[in-house]
Amino acid sequence: MNEDNYQNQAYEGLSLEFQPCPVGRRILAFVIDATILSTILNIFAIICILIAVLVGGISFLLLFKQKLAALSGAGVIMILLSILGAVLLAAIIWHSYFIYFEHKKGWTPGKRLLGMSVISLDGQALTYRQCLMREIFRSYCDLPLIFPGIVTMLFSKKNQRVGDMMTGTLVVYSERAENENKFLYLSRKQFEERQHKYRVGTYTLEHARSYLKTLFPIVLNPLSEEDKSALLSVFSNFVSLEDSAFIDTDEFKIRYLGEYMMQSEMARDL
Repeated sequence: MNEDNYQNQAYEGLSLEFQPCPVGRRILAFVIDATILSTILNIFAIICILIAVLVGGISFLLLFKQKLAALSGAGVIMILLSILGAVLLAAIIWHSYFIYFEHKKGWTPGKRLLGMSVISLDGQALTYRQCLMREIFRSYCDLPLIFPGIVTMLFSKKNQRVGDMMTGTLVVYSERAENENKFLYLSRKQFEERQHKYRVGTYTLEHARSYLKTLFPIVLNPLSEEDKSALLSVFSNFVSLEDSAFIDTDEFKIRYLGEYMMQSEMARDL
């Protein structure tokens, strides 16, 4: 593949045009990923503390805090080994996050949110070795040393950090992929398929907020029958069918009106 041509690369089943990702966007994506990981590791730390309290009891914690010198050598070794084990497990979680997502998906959640993806310069899917080496360079060269990674991203033609150069990979960005993530209740494709099927009447901002507030749980859990009935009632008041031959499910009707309201309000805000 021509290294300067990033068109027609697969991104979640879409044919999109990519460009080398700007440095600022890469940093922001990493901050998002680091925030997600920090939350996971904090939960992990809390669980470890709770286990320590349950297993050792409050008396052990008091002894550790006040009478460390009284502990036997074996006890101190066990404590140190436990701490080391927790640190190693946290490191495994951190590294596995980036390796897993980049190998299986071609992106991390932070990259995905900002329309970014990692591709191989030879046009092939990322190998496990590439993802592993990218993570090694990220964690032990580009991040701790800072200077090499920032300099190479700023001055290389394709905004590559050291890890990218060493593994033959490139982080790319697609505005269309980013915009796809702005659709909550339907995918962009599903929404656009229905735009010429339905005609939505005038609604107020209060109507939109009330509808979306009721609809939001469908993102996490199925709606209750009571909420579903209420939303279908609102749908029938605001939406008419343009294509009499078009048949849609109740769930997609509800989702379409929600997406229409949300996209309309986003457009007004702009």
